[in-house]
Amino acid sequence: MLPTLPMIDIITKWKNVLVADTPLNDFCLAKYGRKPHIYVGVDLRNPPSEDEPELFPYIVLLPGPKTEGLNQSVYTYTPTVGWVVMQENTTVEGDVTFYDGLTEADEMGQLIFAAVAEANPDYPVTQLDVKSTGFAIAPQYAGTFDATISIPITMGVELEY
Repeated sequence: MLPTLPMIDIITKWKNVLVADTPLNDFCLAKYGRKPHIYVGVDLRNPPSEDEPELFPYIVLLPGPKTEGLNQSVYTYTPTVGWVVMQENTTVEGDVTFYDGLTEADEMGQLIFAAVAEANPDYPVTQLDVKSTGFAIAPQYAGTFDATISIPITMGVELEY
């Protein structure tokens, strides 16, 4: 039988790691007074809005592409992770306005990556592709990344993440 690994197994593991991650939770509690809300999947017709501040900050975990098959010696899995903070503050220094949410979104993204990168030390993240963090619809600041996990395949292997 051809070994295969459902993407939901990886996403579920990451969800569990993020829920329990002390640095991430401490950051969110200090900045926003709450831990991040985590979504496994997303409803694009009904996303969290500014009218629901209790849902911010939040993290979205999504399945992504995977490569498996008879001719593959290494299987790859690339879940997508997104996050959004809500921050209305700006810092003005002379003729420069700096949106504080930009920094906070970047910091939160670094904490999320640090947590999921080692979710399974046997199969760590081997590549990170950050898609966006710079553009925002203030006061919401978002970031996304695709994180690739590479799993070498040998005869008789049972895939488990």
